[in-house]
Amino acid sequence: MASFESRSSSSTTINRRETVSPSEASLGVQEFAGFKVQNLNHSGGRLDLFDELKLKERFLSFKKHKYLEELEHFQTLKEAQSPKFMVIACADSRVCPSTILGFKPGEAFMIRNVANLVPPIENGPSETNAALEFAVKTLQVENILIIGHSCCGGIQTLMSMQDKEDSSFIKSWVTNGKVAKLRTEAAANHLSFDQKCRICEKESINRSLLNLLTYPWIKDRVKKGLLSVHGGYYDFLNCTFEKWTLDFKGNNRGEVAKGSAEIFFRKVKFWKEEDGQEEAPPVFNVDGVNYFHVKVVGLLFVATTRVNVSPSLVLELLQRIARVIKDYLGVLSEDSLRKNFVLVYELLDEVIDFGYVQTTSTELLKSYIFNEPIVVDAARLQPLSPAAIFMQGTKRMPGTAVTKSVVANDPAGRKREEIFVDIIEKISVTFSSSGYILTSEIDGTIQMKSYLSGNPEIRLALNDDLSIGRGGGSAYDYRSSSGAGPVTLDDCNFHESVRLDSFDMDRTLALVPPDGEFPVMNYRMTQEFKPPFRINCLIEEAGHLKAEVILKVRAEFPSNITANTIVVQMPLPKYTSRVSFALEPGVIGQRTDFKEANKKLEWGMKKIVGGSEHTLRAKLTFSQESHANITKEAGPVSMTFTIPMYNASRLQVKYLQIAKKSSTYNPYRWVRYVTQANSYVARI
Repeated sequence: MASFESRSSSSTTINRRETVSPSEASLGVQEFAGFKVQNLNHSGGRLDLFDELKLKERFLSFKKHKYLEELEHFQTLKEAQSPKFMVIACADSRVCPSTILGFKPGEAFMIRNVANLVPPIENGPSETNAALEFAVKTLQVENILIIGHSCCGGIQTLMSMQDKEDSSFIKSWVTNGKVAKLRTEAAANHLSFDQKCRICEKESINRSLLNLLTYPWIKDRVKKGLLSVHGGYYDFLNCTFEKWTLDFKGNNRGEVAKGSAEIFFRKVKFWKEEDGQEEAPPVFNVDGVNYFHVKVVGLLFVATTRVNVSPSLVLELLQRIARVIKDYLGVLSEDSLRKNFVLVYELLDEVIDFGYVQTTSTELLKSYIFNEPIVVDAARLQPLSPAAIFMQGTKRMPGTAVTKSVVANDPAGRKREEIFVDIIEKISVTFSSSGYILTSEIDGTIQMKSYLSGNPEIRLALNDDLSIGRGGGSAYDYRSSSGAGPVTLDDCNFHESVRLDSFDMDRTLALVPPDGEFPVMNYRMTQEFKPPFRINCLIEEAGHLKAEVILKVRAEFPSNITANTIVVQMPLPKYTSRVSFALEPGVIGQRTDFKEANKKLEWGMKKIVGGSEHTLRAKLTFSQESHANITKEAGPVSMTFTIPMYNASRLQVKYLQIAKKSSTYNPYRWVRYVTQANSYVARI
């Protein structure tokens, strides 16, 4: 290794342990730290690089005023580095983090690149994410600071780039800041180029902060409070420095303490049965914090506040947020949320600003959202997802039709013109122990999702004999319950885009569909209808410590329709110790289970064909003798199911008319009917 030494001569002397051949010396070649460097002298019109930069004087100054004065600190570095900070800064020569922020050697692990950009994990390997991995996993830094600066040449290159592709290294790299550029142009397109660059310099820092959270090992440490991520902006023209911290928890108003997510999860997971509830209610309070949550396809969407707000408002907001996220991702699942974390975070940031709702319109949000969704394979969807429901009933329907994002670009450059209309009904029925219907209700919605270009007008026609309002009619209409007579709804409401000019005359709805999935019409029906299933339950005592349960389920719908994902549950006496099951001979696709923790019998069936009947026999063994009527200590029987291509209200879409752009314009139209159990209970 080469070393500098102090001499009385004004010339720079480089002592080398390695030897140089005469031929190399004659050419003016010297070795410095193992590298051969050609001397550049004044006589040739070229500057002597080492003399010009005064490397010797600078090194000796460092040794005297830094190294020797802080020798004890430098001695501690020989064992290992253990920095608390990682700094990601621009490679610009005017920006030196150590000089600006006074970092000593060993205090900050640094990576510098053009425009201080952090690519998302999906972009693949780079030196930046390799450095991130080493800093977070091995060094376990506690802070990551991304420093941007004024007059950044990389950002100027980004802002001046055209849409056409460029193969240069720098332009390929700065495309990592594309979203920051699009957001800047959308918000400040009227400003000068220099002003837009200044805005983009800060916006690119925020985009990089979000990109940090696409790395699982960074996100996990941030969630646990072991790592903080910060943004910094250095204006070297005015010598000012701004610093901010990413609020990953989404504590918009700062009124809820950290850890509320963990409190909610523990409360919901270990909820104790209170007042007959086995699951946590949609709204509950813990230590003065109100927790609101809805479950959508197995995912929990949660909001917290200490303020006294309307529960229905917050729950509706959570449902709309779930719908907006599904519109953008195409698929609402845990996998799609993980892969599109930055996009989801951006959506939430635009929907709720400092704790105040701005908009939940997919169409309006398109002006502010610039991240493109990462498409998740539809084949990986869970069988109970809406997509799985809609894919049943026809073989001609494309497999990924209802899982497409409304904003994703088609890789092939083509867009399939199609529209989906879904009539979804959730029914609630309570049967008496004799099999009579005590209460019945249908909550229905007509959902629409459009992939039509140009937003053409749509006319949707419903039943001609549809009537709104009971009008003093009988609660039990024999014609309605037998599948005949008019369709009578108690009440309904329509989306703001629906025009009702001719609804009273011919039951036709006219609208120009907005982007995304939206409810065209919500309706409610309490008039008695023909239930899709009949449930019979019989309990017979078979001795002092034994009893037998006989459950029968009969499908009352036509044989060309098949229900799926059926689950029948029945609470048993608390002193039940063992249950043995007997199914019908030869049946397949059925399962039975005894949930000993909560003393429940469970009977699952993959599918039931209309008109069929199924029976389950269960023999109960008790740990003690019963001193009361067993039927009072067991039940009621509850049932969940999904029936594609069936609706109990008999509400129908008669036709779906789309305004034609030309004689050859004929988009695909998909209409689906789905009935699901909301509360389907039989007393015993």
